[in-house]
Amino acid sequence: MCIRDRYQRRVHGDWECDFGCERKGQGPCEPINGEQPSSEPPSSCYGYYQISSGYRKVAGDTCIGGIQHEPLQLPCPGLGRFASSNLKIVVFLGLLVGIILY
Repeated sequence: MCIRDRYQRRVHGDWECDFGCERKGQGPCEPINGEQPSSEPPSSCYGYYQISSGYRKVAGDTCIGGIQHEPLQLPCPGLGRFASSNLKIVVFLGLLVGIILY
């Protein structure tokens, strides 16, 4: 399914309000209780975590481009971009350099 403009791009009909958000009339999706979602990372955070923009794609949406309401992606605190698998690569390369120099 894809509600498209004449260029086959995503339009507003391809998005619906995310859980905990609602649209009043033709306005944007906003939190039901008026409070913005927490931007705190989850307790187990590896690499990046996401915060809802208030929207989610309609199930089965196949459009590309056009209007974007994707969740905001934030780096996890601490090691940030070196978290998880990237950290393993950095450690491996460090050990390899150490062995070569030894």
